[in-house]
Amino acid sequence: DRRTVWQIGGPFAEVGLKRESRQQVELVREELTRVLPGLDLSQVEWSTYELDRTECDADAGSRRGAVSVFCAGNVTTAAPAPFVLAPLVSFARRAVGLGPTGVGLFLGAVAVGNVIGAAEADRVLARFSYRDVLIFLPLLMTVAYVAAATTTSPIVAVVGLFAEAVLIMVGNAALAAMRQRDVPAQLIARVATLSRSLIYGAISLGALAAGLVSKYGGGWFEGLDLPTAGAGVRSSFLIGAAISLLTVVVGARPLRRAMPGRVRRS
Repeated sequence: DRRTVWQIGGPFAEVGLKRESRQQVELVREELTRVLPGLDLSQVEWSTYELDRTECDADAGSRRGAVSVFCAGNVTTAAPAPFVLAPLVSFARRAVGLGPTGVGLFLGAVAVGNVIGAAEADRVLARFSYRDVLIFLPLLMTVAYVAAATTTSPIVAVVGLFAEAVLIMVGNAALAAMRQRDVPAQLIARVATLSRSLIYGAISLGALAAGLVSKYGGGWFEGLDLPTAGAGVRSSFLIGAAISLLTVVVGARPLRRAMPGRVRRS
């Protein structure tokens, strides 16, 4: 009937089972009035409903901070938190055939890569110039993405995505350090905001491209004699490899002209 429906979740939904429906509505109404005082709620119709979550119960009844995987016959139900990990769960299950325990270890290895990359970033930047880091990291990421996209081996997939996680954290540290060093103090906030906006926009465009390739380019994998299981996520990795390589091809020469090589930092 073309009516607009708002669904309110978050903490209200997580503890809402402990309240009566009327009490839940009143609390949500009060909170919306507090945070959006100019919003007219006089004509709003209120209702509540209950649903069963797909993830495991936590001790306190709140959302778990990890992935939950249930296998029943040929049906796998996965509920990663955050949900952005869903493609990796799909890849681990469909593309490289891992079970529930393997999926947990797979995601754990990627998380460890993030931690190691953040911890070792300063040591890498002390040894190599920013220019070299920004040129060679995308090349190494290209190799990691191609390895993950073309393998059916869990070990190769884990190593590739572990390496990708390390490289991303080192690259983020390099970009942040360059921004602090080269951007005037009064412009740092604006440049950081613009940088994040471009990154999030690129993520959206990348997801769109991967979806189109997954839907219409499935025959490419057969034509290139690549594994077709998990083709959607594999196509995302191949697009990431192409973008990383293009970054080097386009940006290497300007970086070499604009930035010095090895420098001593204090």
